[in-house]
Amino acid sequence: MDEVMRLRDDERGQAVQVGFVLVLLVVLTAFSGYQAFVVPEQNAQVEFQHTQSVEESMRHLRDRVYLAGATGGTQSLTVDLGPNYPPRLFAMNPPTPTGRLHTRAAGSLSLTVDGGTANLSAACGYGNGSVPSRSLAYEVDYNARPAAPTLAYSHGAVYEHAGGAYVLLDEHQSLVTNHTLSLYPLATPYTRASSGPVTVELVPGPVGRTTVEVNSTATLVVPTRLPAEQWTTLLSDQPTVRDVVQRSDTSVGVVLEPGNYTVACAPVGLDDAPPTGPRALGTLPTGEPTEQTNQTTNETTQEPTGDHRPNATIENVTATRDRSGSTFHNDVTVEWSASDVDGDLDAVTVRVTDLNTSETHSTSLNVSGSSASGTFSATFGKDRKDEGTTYRVTLTVVDERGHQIRKEKRVTIE
Repeated sequence: MDEVMRLRDDERGQAVQVGFVLVLLVVLTAFSGYQAFVVPEQNAQVEFQHTQSVEESMRHLRDRVYLAGATGGTQSLTVDLGPNYPPRLFAMNPPTPTGRLHTRAAGSLSLTVDGGTANLSAACGYGNGSVPSRSLAYEVDYNARPAAPTLAYSHGAVYEHAGGAYVLLDEHQSLVTNHTLSLYPLATPYTRASSGPVTVELVPGPVGRTTVEVNSTATLVVPTRLPAEQWTTLLSDQPTVRDVVQRSDTSVGVVLEPGNYTVACAPVGLDDAPPTGPRALGTLPTGEPTEQTNQTTNETTQEPTGDHRPNATIENVTATRDRSGSTFHNDVTVEWSASDVDGDLDAVTVRVTDLNTSETHSTSLNVSGSSASGTFSATFGKDRKDEGTTYRVTLTVVDERGHQIRKEKRVTIE
């Protein structure tokens, strides 16, 4: 009898061992599936959000280059070159990818006028030489998202390209505004590779201004890898741009209408002064904007120095969330006004950009006289789950002499 009881105890012990092994196999299988599928999926989402963050940094870079060249103040920008994977208690993350932010030599800016060549190099501070220019690109090899696109900045344009396809990240540019050409070429080489944030300083060189008279036609040759098709989209709201033509794989020609053009040029160095030297304090020419920032209202204003310049006011911005049946959308309405004591207003551009998706709506109006005002409304299609959307409103006013002022305000729909 005792022998029978011992055999039964042995069988129960074996059953417990078998059950433990089965549970262990289930846990290991679940963990393997989590490591093989869930972790990469989560990391892919982190990498996607990181790409969006760098895209926004490149847009800020575009704005900072403009401010450095136009105002003479050194600007700085921090770009996170690698994604931050979430910490994991048991599972393992792959090594953080190293992103690379670097310049690419593009060529030289030039301007042909009525069959001749305008001396851009003198206005840009290079004497009688060429006006070298670079683009800035960001590249990274992610772990979970293969073939990440290259993000790039070139002469006020921000775009991405992958596999031969080029996509604009928004439709904002600062190269041509009616009869003003704003040339702020990147003038120094730059390379940084990191899995964390890096800070870029934008150091402006001396600024020059010149007036160019165009009797028949002029072509601004822009060294860029962004094709003419995308530049045509960027410049479609500029009445002084007649055409954009592809000149080579690394340059386009912006064909301008007859008229008098103001050319402003200031090379911008990356973490160093450009070859023309740093901008000396107090050398801001009459008509160039200076920047003032009101942190409480989140509004950035570029006020011009000197007299007889245009003024611009974003009177009111309203943003509402609405639906039509099963379709959701956001409506942004901008009330604006412009004035000029000389009575020579020329053009007004209102632009509204969704900072989450880069979707942009804009309008350009020909105005005249000493005052103008109006209302612009834009409708953005949204998913019903979208919340916290922020819109950037930009108002640009130009007079007939080419003087301009730009104001910006942001509004958020919670």
